[in-house]
Amino acid sequence: MPVGELVVHSGEPLDTAAAEDTRDLVELAAPEGATLVPITWQYDQLSKGRFDAYLGTGATPVVTLVTEGSEQRLPTPDQDADAESFYVVVDGDADERRLEVEFDGVTQTVDLRTGKRKVGAAAPLYDVPAGGLRHRSCDDDQVFGAGVLAQFTCDVDGPALLPYAGGVWAPKGKSWLVVSVTTRLRGYSVATGPAGAANYVADSLKGSVWLDGRAPAQVTGGGEADRCPGDVGTCGFSKHLVFQVDDDDRRLGKLRIRQTYRLSLLGRWGAGEDPGDRITRTAEKELALGTRKALRRR
Repeated sequence: MPVGELVVHSGEPLDTAAAEDTRDLVELAAPEGATLVPITWQYDQLSKGRFDAYLGTGATPVVTLVTEGSEQRLPTPDQDADAESFYVVVDGDADERRLEVEFDGVTQTVDLRTGKRKVGAAAPLYDVPAGGLRHRSCDDDQVFGAGVLAQFTCDVDGPALLPYAGGVWAPKGKSWLVVSVTTRLRGYSVATGPAGAANYVADSLKGSVWLDGRAPAQVTGGGEADRCPGDVGTCGFSKHLVFQVDDDDRRLGKLRIRQTYRLSLLGRWGAGEDPGDRITRTAEKELALGTRKALRRR
């Protein structure tokens, strides 16, 4: 599911559950004409929460146990819990039994006898690489040009291709490309002459990120790192971005990052040209995100 992989185990239907197999250590017996279906489930700890920053939804899975005798709505699985085990009372002998798992309008089914799944429109979820998002630096000593010494960092996490992001399933033939960009400026010094310089601190920032010239479909902030001005004279930009891309595109495109800072003078020393008490400077970076094939190999 978009929120993680739900691992499900289910045994054969029972007329009676032994005391040692119940939480209260009390034998359970199915009512006349009914059966107990045992189920254990748990979110895979490596998959749950991996893409929460991009989901943009409060939706939770709706799980229904379907047998030839009844349909039972089950409690929503707890993402933060250890494995949960329980018995479901159903009418009949439950020779046929399946789980229907619906997430925001898309339903998958799993046959509890055979383990076979029917995933439908959720099929692309099974192509998402299991590893975490790739992290890379986009720092550049010359990002502001010659004669400047800036304590500037730039980091990119991703990309990943998802069928669900921004609270919406991707349209047919499309995917959501998700990526996070974080920059930090702490201190900006510009040479004013052979033996002079001026120090500045950022007051404000206008930051933008495009994919092949296109704006993102959704942008969310990255918490405390997304503040300008921030603590100890820093200026932070941290965004989680969602772009729509065509499934036929072999290349993922180029990510262009543009950061325009409004800077205030802290102090000057030495001789030379006066840059001014308030100046505006822009940093730009462009990164190729690679190919779909390379992303699938990770």
